[in-house]
Amino acid sequence: MAGDPVERDDPEAASFEELTQRQLRIARGEEPWGEGTSFEQSRRFRLEVVVPKLVDHTRKNSRGLIGAGRIDLLLSLSGLSPETTVLSCLVLRPRRVVVISSGNAVKCFELIRQTLVHKGTWCDKTLELAECDPDDPTSIAKLVARVSSGSNQSESVTIDITGGKKIMTAAAALAAWKWDLPMTYVDGCFDPELRQPKPGSERIVTIDRPSSLFAREFENETEVS
Repeated sequence: MAGDPVERDDPEAASFEELTQRQLRIARGEEPWGEGTSFEQSRRFRLEVVVPKLVDHTRKNSRGLIGAGRIDLLLSLSGLSPETTVLSCLVLRPRRVVVISSGNAVKCFELIRQTLVHKGTWCDKTLELAECDPDDPTSIAKLVARVSSGSNQSESVTIDITGGKKIMTAAAALAAWKWDLPMTYVDGCFDPELRQPKPGSERIVTIDRPSSLFAREFENETEVS
């Protein structure tokens, strides 16, 4: 096929469809990408090749995106998948990142750290891990309170609720309500074989501070009545 040399020799020049097909081949064990299991190679390919190409597309796909440079601290929930945290960091470009994760997901944080530090996006001093009990909602709430209280009142703090268990998302949302913090979420068209969003479909959904969000809602209800 005419597209094969470009796809194989220069993945940076490949289309999202070509990258998707290549990642599927790697995941099936039909094509190598470094060492490790097929799953590990597929994840490495996505982090090294696909995610960097998603940044501009994700920014364009996103509406009401929090402006670049306005986030001082991003609290990012993470489970066993590093991709959403990496993409959120590259798109939102916060000054500091705290990855909230359970103890059994520390390996995932190491992948996040290696990817971001390797790309020169962050140094180790601006990226840290905060371990939580994923089954205890108060554990995340306490972490959010502790980390947020350590920030200057003039600093902007945002919670990325994409990763982790559902109970972690619920707990983070409750914490955002209590401390009036905005939230973000990485969305996209799910690919059942990749078990990830289809490359190029990703967008970041921004949920405003509860005080602002419901103040506008209250004003709309008042106008209607």
